[in-house]
Amino acid sequence: MVEQGVLTWFEQLLGRVPELIFPNRTNGRDSVWTELFTEMEVALEGVFPQSHAVLRRWKEARVLEAEGVKKDFTPDLEKPQNDLIAIFRTAHRLLH
Repeated sequence: MVEQGVLTWFEQLLGRVPELIFPNRTNGRDSVWTELFTEMEVALEGVFPQSHAVLRRWKEARVLEAEGVKKDFTPDLEKPQNDLIAIFRTAHRLLH
């Protein structure tokens, strides 16, 4: 079982997602996105082994997100950002 503090941390991170998406979504180069995804990654690495599917999928999505930032093309950026959020939500559910 996972400590309540870890679950609370994951919930707080997920709670920050709507602030970034609504009312309008900024591109992934915005420092707030970088901060959130970095902290999410730290949280994931703190509870899942490197070989876990959650971390493997996370790292794949981070590569695609970085490519989207370089292209500065919204669909190439939004899809991996959405995937990162979905992966983190899945990880949160797995911890319950």
